[in-house]
Amino acid sequence: MFDFGPSGPSTQFAGLVSGIDTTALTSALPESAIEFLADPGALAAAFLEVQGRSKESVIAFDRGTSEPKPTGRENAQRAALDRGVHYRIIYGPSAFASGTSSPMISVHGLPKTSMRVSSLAPTRLLVRDSEEALVVTTSGPSNECTGVRVRSAWFARFLLDTFETIWDSALPVSRERLHASRMLDSAEQEILELLATGLTDESIARLLGVSLRTIQRKVQGIQRSVGATSRFQLGAMTAA
Repeated sequence: MFDFGPSGPSTQFAGLVSGIDTTALTSALPESAIEFLADPGALAAAFLEVQGRSKESVIAFDRGTSEPKPTGRENAQRAALDRGVHYRIIYGPSAFASGTSSPMISVHGLPKTSMRVSSLAPTRLLVRDSEEALVVTTSGPSNECTGVRVRSAWFARFLLDTFETIWDSALPVSRERLHASRMLDSAEQEILELLATGLTDESIARLLGVSLRTIQRKVQGIQRSVGATSRFQLGAMTAA
């Protein structure tokens, strides 16, 4: 159905969930399996309920949000962890952009091995027990839809396959930066995005009008922030 070629799953999946084609979705799944969430309150309630229904696992892409956190967010997550639910989260660097965003899923209480970071995190979504998914998106010029909740094992498995592909190339998160809710500043985030396009340090320096030494110093800082032990490992994350 999807060709995860050189563009990787991120580009194609982002196209699927950014302004979901409701006609295509409803034709592929029974109407009873799909719930369009038309306001932030309904989305927040669904976010808590999906975690509350989890029995074994929750996976998520988290690019952060500037919106207020749902009341009871950490309680729902803590209750799931107490039930033995295993969380795995791929954070996008923007989830920790200084002063502009914060994670949708709290890092508190999560084992370090359950958190990774990748510039390929395509959107914000949650999947529980390979049975149900919550995708945060907008639809139409008036942003009529803030999210889609899909109760379908087929759709959940598709999202899980995409998650696993990106997870394999993502890097362990630096917990110190996570607890400070700050991973990359805006300049570092821009450089990481340019690295993901395949540009060399020299090309990025020319494009941004700074010295090569400045870019190299910034890249080293990014490596420390995301836990990359080498430039090669950082390149593997951005080029996957």
